[in-house]
Amino acid sequence: MEVGFEDDVDHFQPGDFLRCEYTVNLLPEHEIQAIETSVIWVTEGKGDTDIGVHHFERRPKQALTPDTFKQPQRISTVMPASPLTYDGNILKIRWCIRVRLFLPNAHQVTHDCFFSLGETKSFSKISDEIQLKSTVSSD
Repeated sequence: MEVGFEDDVDHFQPGDFLRCEYTVNLLPEHEIQAIETSVIWVTEGKGDTDIGVHHFERRPKQALTPDTFKQPQRISTVMPASPLTYDGNILKIRWCIRVRLFLPNAHQVTHDCFFSLGETKSFSKISDEIQLKSTVSSD
C-alpha cells in the first residue's frame, strides 16, 4: 500500500486543500472486504491517547471495482483551523492519513502517512527566541 501527497507537499496550513493518492497493491482484490480512508489527528504523550477524525470514507466490498486496485485513488479535504501539529515534551499532536483494509476473519492492514498542519513552536524554541532577543537588546 502506498500513500503520496500531491506535489510531494506534506505540510499544510489551516484552510489548505490536502490532496493525496493511495494505491492498494498489497493483496489480491478478492480478499479485501472494505477500505476505509481517513484524515485524523492523534495525541501522544502522558495520559490517554486521543484521536480526532476530520475526514472519513468507507467503501464496502460492493463499492470496490477493478479500478480501485489498478489506479490510484484520491483523498481530498480542506484542512481545519485546529488542532495544529505540536511536538512538545509532554504532549504531541500528529496528523495522518490512514488507509485501512478489512480482510476476512476480522484481520486488518493499516497504513498511516503523517503530515503537519500549521506552525507551532515548542517551548524550547520560544525560550531560545526570548534569550536571543534579550541578548540583542542588551548589546
